Amino acid sequence: AGMIAAHRAILAGKPVRPTASPLPASVLRPRWVGRSREWAFLQRAHQARRIVMIDGEAGVGKSRLIRDYAQEKSASIFIEGRVGDGDVPFSTLARSLRQLFAGRRLLIDGWAKSELARVVPELFGDEEDDGATSIRTKVRFFEAVSHAFRAADGRESMMVLDDLQWIDRASAEVFIWLADESARGTIPLRIFGAYRTGELDPEVATNIQKGVLVGTTLRLTLGPLDARETRELIEALDIDELLGRVDAIAHASRGIPLYALEIVRSIIESSAPLEGSLAVPERLRLLLAKRLERLSEPALRLARVIAVAGPEFEIELAAFVLAKDVFDLAEPLAELERQQIVIGNRLAHDLLADSVRDALPAMIRCHIHSKTADYLQAKQADPARIAQHLEAAGRRREEAPLL
Repeated sequence: AGMIAAHRAILAGKPVRPTASPLPASVLRPRWVGRSREWAFLQRAHQARRIVMIDGEAGVGKSRLIRDYAQEKSASIFIEGRVGDGDVPFSTLARSLRQLFAGRRLLIDGWAKSELARVVPELFGDEEDDGATSIRTKVRFFEAVSHAFRAADGRESMMVLDDLQWIDRASAEVFIWLADESARGTIPLRIFGAYRTGELDPEVATNIQKGVLVGTTLRLTLGPLDARETRELIEALDIDELLGRVDAIAHASRGIPLYALEIVRSIIESSAPLEGSLAVPERLRLLLAKRLERLSEPALRLARVIAVAGPEFEIELAAFVLAKDVFDLAEPLAELERQQIVIGNRLAHDLLADSVRDALPAMIRCHIHSKTADYLQAKQADPARIAQHLEAAGRRREEAPLL
């Protein structure tokens, strides 16, 4: 595909943009290094039927640890918070319920369908209310969610809640309820969660602390790899360009696997000399910015829309914002996926999203927010999210009625 694109560019008299060298599989999926103590902790907690909460800084490997463990158990429900969820009540819960029902035929009672249809109406259609006076109560709704997860029993034994710092408060309240049900043994689900240190909603943090105090919850703080483990991680990549640079990379990464891998990725793709004097957080942002600079212009434009649109992103929205046909965006999207800039319908890491947004001129950022709001209004999407984009676009008068 790259050679064909270059041939067409030459025939059209356009400059040929060099394609990035393919990354070795060892970088895309690095070997497991260290974390044996942490893995043993998860095993003991699972056997003791405890709720587990893992915290640590961005890029330290929380998601890798918790997901690899859950995948080994093979019976798991994966739920993740996303940037922007906090602005829309029940957005995280709705997404998790859609995932729970995807490809499954679960036996759900009518009363529970009525309750669940409040947040995922397309799953059940117009369910009849059973007329009970308690049908509108919060507990009734929470019981319906418990009912849905009990119906999945026998296929899943773990619920993984990743990036808890992003979930909305309404969904958090439901997940706290499920955690209490799990602790009492009412539902057979083992709940494992992960979140960034210091970024958790205070109410959720308080409930986790209560669980720790009464012994139903075990908390694990995941720290950086030590110097030996970091060097082992880098050496295990088995890349010639890293010879003589292992110690410098290990020092610059501060034991954070994401930082180490981003530095390695930069060396492979650019063959640039390593500058060890740069502080890691700023350095990482620069490395991410360099990755973005290597994208084609269509792919970069699409990445900008994804970063600004947030959880609302879909390919039809991008086509509307960029005034393109959906099929015109197929190759830019494929490029973003090949370069691991995009995973699913979001940027691979929130630091990437920050880098994209920070590099945008304010006027362009406002324009994307404005077009996103117009698209969401045409779809009659959630008023709170439309209002957020209108506010970012400076259209305050239109925002107020929606709020």
